Amino acid sequence: MAGEIALLSNLTQAAAERKVALAVALTSYLPCTLAAMEAGLINEYAASRVFEATACASEGGGC
Repeated sequence: MAGEIALLSNLTQAAAERKVALAVALTSYLPCTLAAMEAGLINEYAASRVFEATACASEGGGC
């Protein structure tokens, strides 16, 4: 999937893989971060920083 995104979005394979990983994280274990993005409180860069900071944490956390 990341390969297709890379081609369609003019991104490198690595950048597309990061976007896919962020999307998976936002929809699985970072729902509050996704809600903040949807509300316009944070942008994709800020969400990616949250993702990077919590990448090794357990996925069972809440808000």
